[in-house]
Amino acid sequence: MAELLGSLGINGKLLIAQIVNFLLVFWLLQRFVFKRLLDFIENRKREIAKGLEFKAEAEREVEHTKEVLHRAQAEAQQVFREAKKLSQAMEQEQLNQAKVKAEGIVKSAKEQASREQEAALKELQGQVRGMAFAAAERVLARTISKKDQEKLTEELLHSAATYAGKE
Repeated sequence: MAELLGSLGINGKLLIAQIVNFLLVFWLLQRFVFKRLLDFIENRKREIAKGLEFKAEAEREVEHTKEVLHRAQAEAQQVFREAKKLSQAMEQEQLNQAKVKAEGIVKSAKEQASREQEAALKELQGQVRGMAFAAAERVLARTISKKDQEKLTEELLHSAATYAGKE
């Protein structure tokens, strides 16, 4: 066999020395380097897996936050619409109250004007009655009886009411 190796240009002793060197280097690498390298690779895989999980969780959180924000905006719009409706209702209620109050003031003013008109009419009737009696006494130059005075008063009041109705 040595001749076969020799004819191929391979030195047997050198080959054995290289195989021993290879096995020694392989054992040293196996013992000290490969184990640490494999541990490093495993740790790196775990870190990458954690990073991917963290990324997925962060994406879920972002989606959840967007969803919550969207719901909050919708609720805010709903609250705004309800506030606007409430504001309009309150405004309408205040307008109605103001109208009722204004109508009450107008009614009160009309009633007061009516009372003042009646009082003025009574005062005028009293003055007209007094003047009519005085004028009638002078014209007749006699004293008017109570019955005649009442009859004359009625006629004067009727005339004054007719005159006041024409105005």
